[in-house]
Amino acid sequence: ADTATLEHAESLNLPDSLSERVRTVARRSMLNLRVGTDARTGAIVASITRQPSYGADWPRDGAFFNMALDISGQIDLATKRAELYDGWQRKERAESSLFFDSDIPTDPDTGEATHFPSGGWEMNYYADGVPAGFYRFEIDNVGFSLWMMSIHAGYHESPARYLRERWPAIELAADLLVRWRDADTGLH
Repeated sequence: ADTATLEHAESLNLPDSLSERVRTVARRSMLNLRVGTDARTGAIVASITRQPSYGADWPRDGAFFNMALDISGQIDLATKRAELYDGWQRKERAESSLFFDSDIPTDPDTGEATHFPSGGWEMNYYADGVPAGFYRFEIDNVGFSLWMMSIHAGYHESPARYLRERWPAIELAADLLVRWRDADTGLH
């Protein structure tokens, strides 16, 4: 890593520990996140690998990346990523495509399987926002993305402003989670 990158890593909030090994692993983890970050968009690949699906930003993984960014003091990047996920969220119901889809889930309110629900995210994305995988609706993506977008308010310099900006996406995801339950078990 270059000198500026190493200096950046030294300025991060890292675990207070008697073990320098813990701090070294934490520092290396933060460097790995930054190496995998698209400078323009803030997307972070799940893994720097040649295996195609892991060279994308997965919302469920990205939620934990954002938590690490927040805790380590990289609030601006975490904010940029929350905005990115807001933009990636499906704001309207979506029809299936001819070549690129999993099965459409049955809507618990209508009993129909005609559209992917609004409020969710695709399985994963390339940095330019193009979906990289074929699963169009995973409930864990909704839960983890909602958690990430909500919890970030506690780290943001202006929590009220941040929540006003992200509230439509937070509300849409929360409404989807509340609504999308199995009628027999009540589970999401």
